[in-house]
Amino acid sequence: MDKYISVISAIGGLAFGALGGYLNGLLSRRSAKNKPDSVLAIMGTNALRFAVDGVFLLAGFLACKLFELPYFITMIAVAVGLSTCGLLMLLRLTKQIKADDLDGKQNGGE
Repeated sequence: MDKYISVISAIGGLAFGALGGYLNGLLSRRSAKNKPDSVLAIMGTNALRFAVDGVFLLAGFLACKLFELPYFITMIAVAVGLSTCGLLMLLRLTKQIKADDLDGKQNGGE
């Protein structure tokens, strides 16, 4: 039974971390669309992303304590979910920005 709990907590932690990474990606996308050249907006977005990461890691830790889940497996899975989903969202965002920049140059922009 312990083996199944480990697998379930790993999958659950990965999915939960991916949700946090997706939320971080949405924050970055909104910041890039609203004020792409503002240093203050970029710094504020990064602070919010760190806060989201902290909240999701804290929630994972509390879930481990509350439901007696394996700590290391769950926390690593949450961290991997946060990192990979956040990176994939940022990669998608940079490709979109690059494509928009190329379209603007081709249509007579700078």
